[in-house]
Amino acid sequence: MKKKTAAILALLCLAVLLAAAGEAQSPTRAFPDVATPSTAQSIAVYGWATTVQTYLAQDGTDIQNLQIAVTDPSSGLQALQSQINDLRAQLTATQGTAPPPPTTNQDLTGLPIGPLSGIVANIQWNTGQWNATAQGVQPAVQGASRNFVLPSGTTMTSVTIECLAQNCQMKFADSAGETVTSPVLSPGNITVLSTGYTKASGAVVVSMLADSALDVRLLAIAYK
Repeated sequence: MKKKTAAILALLCLAVLLAAAGEAQSPTRAFPDVATPSTAQSIAVYGWATTVQTYLAQDGTDIQNLQIAVTDPSSGLQALQSQINDLRAQLTATQGTAPPPPTTNQDLTGLPIGPLSGIVANIQWNTGQWNATAQGVQPAVQGASRNFVLPSGTTMTSVTIECLAQNCQMKFADSAGETVTSPVLSPGNITVLSTGYTKASGAVVVSMLADSALDVRLLAIAYK
């Protein structure tokens, strides 16, 4: 009986030793911290976010979304992009980016009635080519073309035109070689013709493509 008990105890001890040895040989399972990248994707995101975090921190920007980007790229990157867009706007504002030049809409109605000569309403009209009326500026004499000169360095953006008694069509060509042509206009039809010019306009030549050169009126000229 004592021999059986001793044998059983020996077998139990051996089983315990074998189990312990097996447990010692099995690999240890490690559960990574959520803040530590564990895939190629999160490694890339982690490195990028760390760089952005350093940059944003230098500018005193809130970085609370950076940890989200490391652990949850699908939502965190959108939050980060929003922060970066805000930062860009702030940097642009602090750098004092110059606003675009304002557009001047030079009204040509209500000028003193009579022949135009020299600079009137900020525009050079030359001599003997244009007359001012209570309704706008009209050609002084019959002719195929005439011109006016805008202030130095400005670009004509549009011209407001009207035909008087007959259908008419006009072409405007600036000194930079840019041109724009109006549609055929019926009498009394007031049209704002956008030019699409991108260069300093200088002298703008007005040519008649249809009907009388006297049968037109300039009501306003816009430039910037």
